Amino acid sequence: MTDVYQDTPESAPVVRTRGQVQSAEIRRIRSSHQYQDLVARFRFECKTHRNEDGSIGARCWLDGDPIDYRLKSPHPLSWSVDHAIPAHERPDLILDPGNLRASHLDCNCRRGTDEPALDLGTPSEVW
Repeated sequence: MTDVYQDTPESAPVVRTRGQVQSAEIRRIRSSHQYQDLVARFRFECKTHRNEDGSIGARCWLDGDPIDYRLKSPHPLSWSVDHAIPAHERPDLILDPGNLRASHLDCNCRRGTDEPALDLGTPSEVW
């Protein structure tokens, strides 16, 4: 019996899709010294940010709760850098400080590449 899945010879060249090439480029940028320095500077700015209520430390942009900057990854409430516009949508914004946001690691992972959930508040009445 012939294996129906053996239709590509082993010596055939590997063809990368656009998504695979883009993912490889994003990984290359994220491992660069330029990106690591940008994230380190951004974390320092977040950690030392003074809020309107007098507290120190930027809050999570996704849930609005304080971030404990003493916690280390992979703690779910540790600090994580999030890209407001996901890197896979706009790779040209990976190194743009204006695209970075402070978030909890868990919030960032739950969001993934989706749009952030809008907090519309409590309805004024039942519809």
